[in-house]
Amino acid sequence: MTKKKPSPAVKAAADRAEARSEGKPIEEPIVPIDPEIRPVSEAELREAALAIAAKEEAKTRIAYTPELGAEICKRMVTRCPIRRRMLSLTEICAAEDMPHEETVRRWRKLHPDFGGLYAHAREERTHIMAEEVVEISDQEPDNVRARNRMDARKWFASRVNRRDYGDKVDSEISGPGGKPIEINSGDMTEAARRIAFMLRAGFEAQKRAERAKAIQIEAEAQDAEGA
Repeated sequence: MTKKKPSPAVKAAADRAEARSEGKPIEEPIVPIDPEIRPVSEAELREAALAIAAKEEAKTRIAYTPELGAEICKRMVTRCPIRRRMLSLTEICAAEDMPHEETVRRWRKLHPDFGGLYAHAREERTHIMAEEVVEISDQEPDNVRARNRMDARKWFASRVNRRDYGDKVDSEISGPGGKPIEINSGDMTEAARRIAFMLRAGFEAQKRAERAKAIQIEAEAQDAEGA
């Protein structure tokens, strides 16, 4: 059986490796320049910048329709299969069929129906992110990366949806059955005592929530140090 000879490139690489191992000076091969790669002139750069500006201008002139508004909100609460997360408004508006980001923000004020749908989509994102926190803690092997991803989602949820995920405890003072407190002129002392008691109870609840949050942060920090 005839032994196949190595190609010139393979033989040259082997010779260089042998020379390198023996401490001999070697001459690295000259890499040919790709003919497709060439310097770009200022005129070409200016033309490319104008083309991008024209495309952005066209996106700002897209007219609002309820169908387009619904599609934007749908994409806000849909996970991208490639990035495996929900896209931001900036990323959504980067698509060719989407309007400019500033246009969408303007629509929120000009079209109340879209504004309400947009607000609902943002709140729905917080519920999905809360589920993602649990998913990340179970699946992400890198502790540092897991903590960064979870903290980002918890921060967003606590700011957008304070009612469900905020750290602040809201105290509401009301009468029986949720009705307004009725104060009679002859019972001002008792009414003041009740209000003071309710305010103190709300303050204590706030302090307990803050202590629980501090304990949670300290426990997470210890877990990260021990990992």
